[in-house]
Amino acid sequence: MTRLLLPGALACALLFAAAPAARAQGIDRERLVELVVANAKAQARKKWGRELVPQVRNGRDRKAYAHMRRLIDHAKISVNFEDAPFDECLDFLRDVTGLNIVLSKEAQKAYAEEELSLRLKKVKLKSVLELMIDKLGKDIRYGYRHGVLWIGLRGEIKDRLVLRFYDVSDIVNKKPDFPAPKLGLDGLKWGDDE
Repeated sequence: MTRLLLPGALACALLFAAAPAARAQGIDRERLVELVVANAKAQARKKWGRELVPQVRNGRDRKAYAHMRRLIDHAKISVNFEDAPFDECLDFLRDVTGLNIVLSKEAQKAYAEEELSLRLKKVKLKSVLELMIDKLGKDIRYGYRHGVLWIGLRGEIKDRLVLRFYDVSDIVNKKPDFPAPKLGLDGLKWGDDE
């Protein structure tokens, strides 16, 4: 399940705070929720770029995702592709990194025979993936799906929004000010006072 993480308490606080103002401007509840969802998706696209938001479901998935993430972020590889088909380039990446890389059916139809020319030395795997995808087209995405590095077309993955509610009453509501009882400390002597 794709998770578009709303900035927690702030997003909910803004939603609750904006509701009366939105009603005053003639914006109904559904439209307000639609605007918040659109904003969350835009923030996720800004954060993740071509990379899909990971689908991590359990502890085993978290470990596999963490391993894949470390390889993508830190592994440095050298490539020398000269008019090589995209499939062969992915085979090379599989062999060098040991990652399970899957090309979706639609992406395979569209790009399997596309040829790439790319020559890089000691570059992070993430940069290699981004450069390969840039050469192919703008509608390709990659990310963690089903325990593998999945590469597919933009339209194949439909983002599902997970909406989480957080109690923000401590931020939104004014805290009550309870008067303290008199403690009767007037007769006490402090320090050198005699």
